[in-house]
Amino acid sequence: MNLATAQTTPVPGEAVSARASASSVEWSPKVANSGGLLTIAGRSFRLEKTFDAGRNPRFALSDVEGGNLPDGVYQWELRFNLVNPPMVETENNGRDGRRVNVARNGVVASGEVTPNPTVVSGGFTVLNGSIVDSGRQEPEPAAK
Repeated sequence: MNLATAQTTPVPGEAVSARASASSVEWSPKVANSGGLLTIAGRSFRLEKTFDAGRNPRFALSDVEGGNLPDGVYQWELRFNLVNPPMVETENNGRDGRRVNVARNGVVASGEVTPNPTVVSGGFTVLNGSIVDSGRQEPEPAAK
């Protein structure tokens, strides 16, 4: 019997959610970002994939040469820069009467990328050639 699961560990700040199947894991950033880097690492294995703004990073077993990974525990890490949402605070720019967003107390102005990357991480297990989701319930055995 193949168990299929990727540990969808809660991510700090709930910035990302993860969804796993037997052959892939997809992360959904819940914050505006400028894209970033997904790293998957395990014993004798490392894969880095970039992703663009507005795209969900995804890892599939088909990304690996031969289409499979040895059984074991794998760590994932997402690094991305947040894009600040429109700021409510505005002020007159003094030139043509237009109002502009203003950075206050070191906050980056609207639409700009934050200078330090947000980093979230977790792990998943491969068992019998499938990604295993620790949150998935096994079906009850059929009555005989």
